[in-house]
Formats: sequence, C-alpha cells, structure tokens
Amino acid sequence: MMPRNWLYKQKLKMLGVASIVLLMICFRFSISATIAEYRQYQEHTADRNGENNSTYSLQLLESKENFLTNKLSRFVLDTVDNAKNLLAITGDYCNQKNVILKEYKPELITFKDSLKVFTRNITVEGSFLDCLELVRTLEQKYNTGRVSSVLFKSYEDPASSKTFLTCTILIQNLIISDNEKN
Repeated sequence: MMPRNWLYKQKLKMLGVASIVLLMICFRFSISATIAEYRQYQEHTADRNGENNSTYSLQLLESKENFLTNKLSRFVLDTVDNAKNLLAITGDYCNQKNVILKEYKPELITFKDSLKVFTRNITVEGSFLDCLELVRTLEQKYNTGRVSSVLFKSYEDPASSKTFLTCTILIQNLIISDNEKN
C-alpha cells in the first residue's frame, strides 16, 4: 500500500502514526469496555460482601413496596367497609337519579399472574349522562375497584316503540386472602 519510492524513515514514521491510531481504536472498543466491566464487577462484589450501605437498599425496597401497596390498595375488595359496597353504592345512585338497576351479577374469580381477580357485572338503564356519571362515581369517587369495561347499548321496546339505553359495567377487584397478607 505504501509507495515503493518512500524511504525507510518515512515508512517508519507512517508505521508509528498507524500504530498510535490502532492503539486508540483498540482502547476505545476493547480496553475501555473491559475497565468498565471490571469496575461493575467490583461494585457487585462489594454489594454482596456488605461493604456498601445496605440500609439504603433496604429503604429503597421498602419505599417501592409501600408505593406498590398504595397503588394496589384501591383495587382490593373490602367486604367489611360499607363505603366500598358496590351494590349499596349503585342502589343509592339509582335511587337518586332516574336510573334503573337491571342486573348485578358476580362473575367467577380468575387468576391474573399471582393475583386473584373478582369481576362483577352491573347493568343499568337510563340516560347516557346518568350512566356516564355512574361510571365516574364508581371509578373515582368511591374507588369500588377497577372499571375494566363499559358497554352502552340501545334497544327499542316493540310494545311501546320507545328507545332505551343500557349500560353494562365490569368492575374488577383484587382478592387478598389472610395467609397472603402475612
């Protein structure tokens, strides 16, 4: 590749420059990555031997657990708390508004990952705004569970030729048994 008419001094200088460039490339791609891996290995070894601050790690885990517990607690089924009784809340709402409770049907308990999920099906009949307000009330005001699905259907009664709107709401709750709490 080098011209044949170059002197040995010129070839030696070019070889020196090329070796410096090659050394920089090697350092960039292999040696620096090896140094970074070695530092990471030393940190993990120190963590395992307890040389690092283990109380910080414990506090971090506790804060993450508290955050997760707070997030999931609004979806846990509480049969003792009357303020979270779905049928009572829905019945009171239907009495206050011009809404008719058509159906309240508990579904089977299913398992999602390691959690038991209890789904209930509520069907009401009324105006669109009243049904939408019921969904908002159940989801935000009373925290009765996770509103997983809402289905609006309109049908015409053949006897009276009136159109009615039904709203079917699926609400999911987590079930935590006593042995899982400990």
